[in-house]
Amino acid sequence: MTPEEASAEIIKTLVAQARMAAGDFQIDGAVVTIPAAFNQMQCEATMRSAAAAGLNKVALLQEPIAAAMASISHSKNKNGQFLVYDLGGGTFDAAIVQTVSSSATVIAHAGINMLGGRDFDRAILNSVVRPWLLENFDLSDDFQKDVAYQRLIRVAQYRAELSKIALSTQTRDRIFADESQIGARDRDGKEIYLDVEISRDELDSFVVEEIDRSINLCRKLILDSGYRNEDIDRVVLIGGPSRMPIVRERIGSQLGTLFTFVRKGTLLPKSGAERFRASRDFRSGDGGCLEFEVYQQAEDISDPSLNLPVGAFRLFSNNLEKGDVIRKGDPVVVHWSIDENGLLDSNLEFTEISQTYNTGKMYVSAEGDRIRSDR
Repeated sequence: MTPEEASAEIIKTLVAQARMAAGDFQIDGAVVTIPAAFNQMQCEATMRSAAAAGLNKVALLQEPIAAAMASISHSKNKNGQFLVYDLGGGTFDAAIVQTVSSSATVIAHAGINMLGGRDFDRAILNSVVRPWLLENFDLSDDFQKDVAYQRLIRVAQYRAELSKIALSTQTRDRIFADESQIGARDRDGKEIYLDVEISRDELDSFVVEEIDRSINLCRKLILDSGYRNEDIDRVVLIGGPSRMPIVRERIGSQLGTLFTFVRKGTLLPKSGAERFRASRDFRSGDGGCLEFEVYQQAEDISDPSLNLPVGAFRLFSNNLEKGDVIRKGDPVVVHWSIDENGLLDSNLEFTEISQTYNTGKMYVSAEGDRIRSDR
């Protein structure tokens, strides 16, 4: 099967799903999204695939434009500059999209061909699963090249992917598969199974360099296009791996966008926990502080300088236990809650030193007036 034939089969399946969801009716045409980097030959091949799938009328739309248009579809403000951060299974693409009066244009785009979720799956396989297998079973160092263990590798990769996904919403997970699912034995004849724990912190350590590489490309794209970080109205995240907390943490801290806790109109009370990372070294008695600024965010505006500051939570160095050190990049978990009266309460958890600090209540004014933190 050629790539065009495979694409035609995918389009046929999507059309069938659309009919099932919306009713059995004739579909004559469709809008097909394509990467911003597609050349003329690739665009023509996509058109031929759509025609082979039975679509008579086809329009091609660049994926960054589609993402930006979806992002502003329910927004009052239709104008602005968007950074589209597209982290997929095998590739990373970034684009700056400008929208004016609901018309969108790709200003610039760049990408990394070999960076995506499958790379993260392999990192889990090589850094967690492989050492566990070698420790618990009699396997050769190069067992991954042995045809007898190819099913084991496929199952392990699949389970690693499931754990990666699970760790976006929980802090620990188990990579598990029983003997019947793997169907292989080691050199001693022992049936092989998988039952190894992985934490979100471990996963973060495996992928952080690649995430930072993608963010560095975004930063370069912004600068090369004549923009500054503060000129970007919103970062649009698309692709499954972009749901990983570390992606959102690093983008928020390095590209300077706000992280939204509660959106306007949300029913109170409301609570949650979000992970960030310390922006500097911080130790007991050094006279410094860590500050979490709180803003009343204008609709669809993620630049802090364009939003109204309403206060801050601060942790001072004299609040730390003697000898405690928080290093740049250490995880900080913000446990927050807003009660029915609009009082915001927050606890800062520093997992590296196993300490949690209450920062006091803060009243979030509906008018956006600067408020105070009661200690």
